[in-house]
Amino acid sequence: MYSHSNNKSITRLLLAIAFVALASSGSVKAQGDFFSNKISLTVNPVMPPYTTKLSDYFTTPGKIGGSIMVNSQIDASSYQFYLHVAIINVETEASVRTRRGFVPSNPRTVDLSVIPNTTLIQHGDLQQAMSEQNLEYSGFTREQVAREGLPPGQYRIKLTLFIFPNGWNGFMEVGSKYSPPFTIMSVAVEPPIIIQPHDGAEIPAELTQSLQFTWTMPPGAPASTRYKLKIIEINDPGLNYRDLLRTDAYPAFFETTVTGMPLYLYTVANPAFTEGKSYAFVVRAIDPFGKTNFKNGGYSEVAIFKKKESVMNRIIESLRSYLLPRKTGEE
Repeated sequence: MYSHSNNKSITRLLLAIAFVALASSGSVKAQGDFFSNKISLTVNPVMPPYTTKLSDYFTTPGKIGGSIMVNSQIDASSYQFYLHVAIINVETEASVRTRRGFVPSNPRTVDLSVIPNTTLIQHGDLQQAMSEQNLEYSGFTREQVAREGLPPGQYRIKLTLFIFPNGWNGFMEVGSKYSPPFTIMSVAVEPPIIIQPHDGAEIPAELTQSLQFTWTMPPGAPASTRYKLKIIEINDPGLNYRDLLRTDAYPAFFETTVTGMPLYLYTVANPAFTEGKSYAFVVRAIDPFGKTNFKNGGYSEVAIFKKKESVMNRIIESLRSYLLPRKTGEE
């Protein structure tokens, strides 16, 4: 008997909980429907250019925008709002979006003393929602987007509106709207091409006292492009010196950066090259503003040159090899 009565009590409790949950769910839906009929969200067309760099969309003021319009009274003197942002590939549905559950530290407050009321969405309204630490990736990884940019294709911006009318019970999602689609094309600028010293060059010792490194300035590269020249010694021909030139872990024999110029004059003020030793070098193009996408990470092909022995040293070595055996024989 005790067990049967206890089971009935538990059943009543579960039914009561379910009823409250359903009533609450219906109330939330009713509130959402109520506001969706009184508040409209508009998303502006995305302003060109349409680059592959995610930061161009999420950090550029005016790139993403829209408006919120309150069409009729909502029984509140003001409201707070915030937005979630997503950039979505139309074909694959891969996306970068504001993480679920995110609420900014400073939702904006809008006065409702005048109805209808239109509020323009500003960059500051989206800034926290578009910060890297508040983003989640689907269909491609964070590392992939950072390294290669957004894949080519058609995209749309999605804004989701959350509001908190004064006197109501917290924030609620009102709805989402999309921008017109826009196309991201893969347009990458070619890296520099080394002119001199050319690959395989053997440079007379006398010329290394004033050696000119030159390369091309890639068409499409901005005038502010920086060119980083890096040189390493080839102590072991079996090593992958192409990879070594791309890592900071391997010590550089010499490196420098010039801006807007396709040359560097290497003089006696720089570290001296060793006669008979080979060196590998590369030139990398870097956009200091991060706006230009260079192929191959901006790296040129690697070139190798060797410093030949000086004429005087060759004469001395020849004399030494000629005289030393004779001296030994005389002894």
